[in-house]
Amino acid sequence: VHDDDRERTRQDWAAAIGSGHQYTSEHRILDANRTYRWRRCSALPTKSTNGNIREWLGMTIDINDEKTGGAIKGVNAQATGAQIRAARSILRLSVKDLSDVSGIPIGIIRRVEDIDGVLKDDAAIGIQLRTELEKRGTVFIFPTGLKPAVCPR
Repeated sequence: VHDDDRERTRQDWAAAIGSGHQYTSEHRILDANRTYRWRRCSALPTKSTNGNIREWLGMTIDINDEKTGGAIKGVNAQATGAQIRAARSILRLSVKDLSDVSGIPIGIIRRVEDIDGVLKDDAAIGIQLRTELEKRGTVFIFPTGLKPAVCPR
């Protein structure tokens, strides 16, 4: 457990043992790659017929993307046409302006923006457009279970 999380985690565990109630704690744990990742650890006590705690049954869930924003930012995700249009609007860039800064022809940008989804035949174009728009002040987000979106930084 990460040094910054160790005491709080120890207190959470002591409180659960003392009360006999569910244990839940979120903390960073060093993984096999020697990096810390956020985990949610939970445990429930199982009790004997006389009410004494016999054992704890628990599980650990990786929540690193949730805690660090990785699940929302979609670091390597290709932007959708709607996101490109929205980002241009936020930045008040014309298609010509975006073409000038990205080096991608106007016709291709228009084709990308007309697609309901991502460009399947050349993902590099969508990623390049996203990169240019992010450099200028937008954030592309990809929330799990929801439509991709874009917002100002």
